[in-house]
Formats: sequence, C-alpha cells, structure tokens
Amino acid sequence: MNAPLVRPRIVFAFGPDVSLAASEDAAGVAGLRLSNGNAHSVVPQAPVDLAAVARTLVAGGGTEEALEALVPTPAGVLALTLHLGLWWRIGWLRSSVVLGEVTLLTVVPTGPVARRPRPLEPDRRWRLSRFAYLHRGGREMWLESPNVAARVLLPDPGCVAVISALALPRSLEELAQATGADTTTCRAILEILAGIGMAAAVDGDGALPEDRDARLRHWELHDLLLHKRSRRGYHDGRLGATFRFKGQLPPAPAFEPPSGGESIALAEADIAALSQSDLPFTAVLEQRRSTRRFGATPLTLEQLGIFLHRTARLTERPGKAAAPARSHDVSARPYPSAGAVYDLELYLTITACQGLAPGLYHYQPDSHRLERVAGLVPAALAQLAGAQASGSLDAPPQILVTLASRFQRVAWRYEGIAYALCLKNVGVLLQTMYLVATAMRIGACAMGSGDSEAFARATASDGISLIPVGEIVLGSLEE
Repeated sequence: MNAPLVRPRIVFAFGPDVSLAASEDAAGVAGLRLSNGNAHSVVPQAPVDLAAVARTLVAGGGTEEALEALVPTPAGVLALTLHLGLWWRIGWLRSSVVLGEVTLLTVVPTGPVARRPRPLEPDRRWRLSRFAYLHRGGREMWLESPNVAARVLLPDPGCVAVISALALPRSLEELAQATGADTTTCRAILEILAGIGMAAAVDGDGALPEDRDARLRHWELHDLLLHKRSRRGYHDGRLGATFRFKGQLPPAPAFEPPSGGESIALAEADIAALSQSDLPFTAVLEQRRSTRRFGATPLTLEQLGIFLHRTARLTERPGKAAAPARSHDVSARPYPSAGAVYDLELYLTITACQGLAPGLYHYQPDSHRLERVAGLVPAALAQLAGAQASGSLDAPPQILVTLASRFQRVAWRYEGIAYALCLKNVGVLLQTMYLVATAMRIGACAMGSGDSEAFARATASDGISLIPVGEIVLGSLEE
C-alpha cells in the first residue's frame, strides 16, 4: 500500500445477499421490504423516510456521515442509529475500511460485536490475538477467531501484510515501518481490529490481556475453535443435517467393503440368556475401572467374539434414512450413533489372543467376522508402542482396538458438526465397551490419544477417508 491521497474511511453496506423490494402493509402504507432469503425487515417511509438509506446500503453503501445526511432531522438520525444497530446485529450490515477506490478489509458480524472502530490509546504497542487465524475463503483471505463474533474479509494483500506483522507487538510507527504502509492506514486497520477484539494493546512484557486470563490460557486454538464452530451462537455458518452433498456426491456405503483377506468367524453372545444372568446394571456401572496391568493368560477368540457381538454387531439391517434424504443407508447396533449413520469401524491390533494369530484385523459388523488385514508390520508395532506409552501400561497391549471413522458417512449428512459428532460417537462406543468388558470380567483401558500416521500405514489408508478417532486396549484380568 502506497501513501494515500485521501484518508481511509469507514463505509457501511448491506451484504450481497440482501435485496430490496417495494412493500405495503395491511393498512396500505407503502414501504420497502429488505430480505436476505431467510428473514425480512420492512422499512417504513413515514414518519421518518429510511428508504434512501436502505437503497444506498443495497447499492454499495456509504459512510455514517453520508447516511445521516439522508435523514437530516434529529428524529431521522435516531431512527437511522436504531436501524443500523438492528441490521448489524442480525448480520445484514457490514463495515469496510476503504482507501480511495480500494477496499482494505470488510467486517462481517456473525453475532454481538462492536460496530464502530476503537480509538487507539497513544504510545501503546498492539498485537494480534493468539486465537486469530488467517485462511482462504473463496477468492480472498479471511481473518477469524473463535472469540470474535465476526469475520474480516481481506481482499487487499497489503492489508494482509499489515495484519501478519501484528504477530509481534508493534506501535503504529513500527507497524508502518515493517509493512511499508502509512500510519494513517495502519491506524484505520488497527482501530477496526481492536474494536472487534481481534487485536489489543500489550503490556510491558508484550503480553495481551488474554495471556493473563487464566480462563483463556487453558484453551488451545483448535479446541476452542471446534467447540465454538460446532455449536450455534458464535457464528453464522450452516449447521446440522443439511445433506449438503446430496445430488453431488454419492453417500458412502453402510459398511466398509471387505478387502479379501482371511475371514474368521466369531462366537456370538446368547443375549436372551445374558439378559437373565448378567451382572445388574448398577453393579457393572460401579465396578467399571480402567485396567493397566493385564493377566499372563490372554483372552480367547471366543471371549473376543462375544465382546464384539455385545458391543458392535449389526442389530438391524440397513434401511433408508427418513426424509428429506431417503438416499443413504442407516442401520442399528448396540450403541447409538448420530443419525444412525454408524461411521465407526473397528480395527484390532492383536499380540496375544488364544485361537487367533497375531496381526491386524478389521471387524465386519454385518457378518460378525474378523478379516485379517496384515501381520504385525512395523506400523502396527508403532501403534502398540504408542498405546503402551499413552496408557502407561507395563507391556504392549494384548489387544488394541482402534475406532476409525469413515468421515464421509457423517459429513455427507451433517454440516458444521460432522467431526464433533464423530467424537460423540466415539464416546458412547467407548462407554459401551467399558461396561461390557466389566460385565464379562475383561480388562479395558481407553487411550487419550493415538498415532494417526502409523494407523494409516498399517491399514494402507490415505489418512483422510478413514481416520482413527479413539482407542481402547483389552486384555485378561490379573489372577
């Protein structure tokens, strides 16, 4: 950005999805109807005429002073202020920093956020929030933060450079020197960022107020971003069962197809008998414990088969999902799954199981069989070593069960919450496995993390279509 011939100005305008049409109320009073496709607002032409303001905001916008000139009476200015606040809160109105004919940035509110720039305190140094992140959105860069109910569109590369320079604490003069921009432009950009909470003044140690806030210090960006973006209230993204890929991509099948490896039949549980003889539910719940020391005699193939039958077998054949998308298969198993899509696949890395050779196996819930994928290849051994370290186990696990998501199963139906739903699916399955293991007097311990790269190598998967999202180890109890 070169030295400006004119000062940067703040321009307000409606977003491109807002349209304007003539309207008439029940009494026959003429007005204008604003709409963005999902909601609408009527602008009356009496007693204060805001029609000219609405037309200006749809046509490209204007400064607040220019808009006030369209309604020059005190009552008109008051009505304008109220309507601008309303349109801002519902996300229709945007503010841009414009230099000459160039738009440097545009603020798009997605929730409660300041509309006016914040005047900068003199002799202070400023820094970008550690929760702020840049990414490509369409044809321009976006600046967002899970702590700020707005996105900042950055069509101008020079403005991106100014924002990037705020990774370090800088005064206005230092910011201008580092980027080649003039201080007036830097001030306009920084006032906007400070106003919405994307940047703030640092103390003598270069720390932001958020760095001193014990509540925020516990959060990492990816954790807070996942939390905020997978729930309503802090963003304007689409969320829920939108079936966004219907008509574009086919849904993934209900089951992962067999790979052609050796197939091993498994024992089935006698559910009717167990319903009479099993431990009472409260006893199972109270006795559940994580096991980190296992017995010398490993589990049998029969025990493993009954465990899998009780926790993960197919209980109802696939059928079509309810409207509005009767085009993808759903089914039922002993544990719940979001939308009955059942994205989780079970891969078992086995070092010791009576009646079963060591190796990597895939469980097929529709046929209740194990399919051999590979032997204890180096990648499988890396998984076992990682589980041993993660669980603070005395020895490599006898059986490591990896819960892997076929993410497309969830993402085809759900938008904005797909990965969060995967994690919820993992939680309920792990609890089911814990309780069944307790009832069967089998040792079990869920892992806090796993090695995604080693899993991808062991299964010869691409690391995207099939992703490990949870692990639990099984073994016999110490005698």
